Amino acid sequence: MRRVATPLLAGLRLLLALAVAYGTVTADRAFMRLVAAGDEAAQRGDRAQALEAYSGALALLPDAVAPYLKRARLYQSAGQTELALRDLRRAADLDPSSTRPIEWLGDWHLANDRVTRAVDYYRRATALEDRNDRLLVKLSTAQLQSEQADEALATVDRALALRPDAAEARYLRALILRTLGRDREALLVLDDLVASQPGHSPTREALAAVSESLGDYRRAVDELSALSVLEPDRPSRAVAVAIAMTRIGRDADALDVLERARERFPSDADVLATLGHAWLVRAERTADADALQKASALLATATAQQTPSSVALSDWGRVRQLHGDFDGAAAALERAVATPPVAPEAYLRLATVRERRGEPAAARSALEAYAALIGDRAPLVQVSLRLTELCLTLGDAAGAGRWLERAESEATDEPPPDVQTRITSLRRRLAPAP
Repeated sequence: MRRVATPLLAGLRLLLALAVAYGTVTADRAFMRLVAAGDEAAQRGDRAQALEAYSGALALLPDAVAPYLKRARLYQSAGQTELALRDLRRAADLDPSSTRPIEWLGDWHLANDRVTRAVDYYRRATALEDRNDRLLVKLSTAQLQSEQADEALATVDRALALRPDAAEARYLRALILRTLGRDREALLVLDDLVASQPGHSPTREALAAVSESLGDYRRAVDELSALSVLEPDRPSRAVAVAIAMTRIGRDADALDVLERARERFPSDADVLATLGHAWLVRAERTADADALQKASALLATATAQQTPSSVALSDWGRVRQLHGDFDGAAAALERAVATPPVAPEAYLRLATVRERRGEPAAARSALEAYAALIGDRAPLVQVSLRLTELCLTLGDAAGAGRWLERAESEATDEPPPDVQTRITSLRRRLAPAP
């Protein structure tokens, strides 16, 4: 009996093994078909069918990494970020030695403004592939966004040691140098990049910004003009050129650029507002009544649109002030200081209008807001003197003393005679009576 049972048992085991093997092969084939179907659906934009196919594949082989990664990308593109994060974490847990899931976790956190966690994941990825320049650039980008500029520079230099000609890494290095206040070094990098990639708009934008920060406004105008030629269908390019030209006193050239832009983009709010600003600048410099009328018409149209900028509202307030309409000016300037990002000059203009309307307390509030917004970026001698006078008008001797001290500390060793005269006069007013 035992002799008969043994071969039968062996046969049963063989049949069982064959059945398992057949089932495994069948499952593998079904898995591959589902993944291929998901890829095809994703390629033609059928997200729902692709998700169904990848989910079906995972039901057959729940430990497969690829479908989790593919499904995560679909979830991310559909805005289902938490589902994407879940799948990425599962993929990383299944294959902790694989770089791709960790890298994509870094991408997810960077895209969702969790830069510190992005740095952690990219660092883990580069530990697995320490000679991957693409991963090093991602790590450096995350470090820069998380305010680790020194570490970002060291990381991007590692990437450039692997690929010295990598344009993305060189551009990133220039941005990091700018963040570190090393503008002249950044300028050299950007100059070299523009020579090799003259049509790369972000490089020219950065070069214009660096040139302006170094006081080379003509170079900034040249770079912005080149951008306007490269991208003629973007009205913002013409606007940027005109603003830069206005800064160096090329008002006529700025007007020409903007008038041509208005012909192409007659309803663009930024073009209208900037052209209005240019005519306003000319009106203030030359007392040209015709220029003021042109500025008034353009800014009235620009600020009547749905979301006017703070700059446009500030200019409209100034136009109303020049027309003697102080109530209209105050209304426009109140809107300007309530519209982010706030144009700093709006507070100065609002303070002037409030003083003219006999509102010293409101004028002081506007000037204090301006001083807080500017901070230490520029001297505030004139503003401090105005605040000193307003405090004295309001009977606030302590406040007047504080602002006068600031004016004195920021005045040069040899301040202009009018500044020195005002300081001396205010100091006398603050002196205690004998």
